[in-house]
Amino acid sequence: MSPDCPYRYKVLAKGDSIRLLRLKPAASSDTVIQCELIDVDLFKACEYEALSYVWGKDDNPNLLHLPSGHLKVTENLASALRGLRYGGGSRLLWVDAICIHQSDSTEKAQQVALMARIYRKAFRVLAWLGKDDGKIINIPTILKFSQMAKQLGLKSPAPENKAVIQKWFYGDPERVIWVAAAMRELGDANFPIIYESAWFTRMWIVQEVCACSDAFYANCSHI
Repeated sequence: MSPDCPYRYKVLAKGDSIRLLRLKPAASSDTVIQCELIDVDLFKACEYEALSYVWGKDDNPNLLHLPSGHLKVTENLASALRGLRYGGGSRLLWVDAICIHQSDSTEKAQQVALMARIYRKAFRVLAWLGKDDGKIINIPTILKFSQMAKQLGLKSPAPENKAVIQKWFYGDPERVIWVAAAMRELGDANFPIIYESAWFTRMWIVQEVCACSDAFYANCSHI
């Protein structure tokens, strides 16, 4: 089949088979996305990373170029793949929108049933938080304030947080000054980039985070 034609999925060999995406390297983010799909046995699969991301709108699809055709993906997924490409050497990924034949309801049901194991078998799960906007997230600063919130007894989310904050806040007038400085520091650390990310609104992330191994990495080009 010509690479200019839409890619045609082949039927998976057996119930425990999955596809992995071999993402080809690129010297520049502007280079077209070159990749290929390979079929493997989930329980005998080589090391791979699983991608956790938001599909995003499909009104401006991007093309993935495979040896025997092309696939259309959302702009957000294409942005993730461009950001995750190595400059040299391929990267082996599991990406649901690509590795599952979305038009085959039977396969989709079978693969969705395997998803927890797919994330568990991955040696690393990559969370794509969004496209680079030129800002740098200061993770150590955010973790520092997260630890302080935990020490105060704050939970996320919880209705009793308001009472905890009020009790702490009004217990010492100087804390008003401290809170103002802390808000500025969090702003400088670009914390809003994290909590405004659509990734945190997805129900599936609970399974993806809980099922993964100890290696879980938040990825976007501004971290």
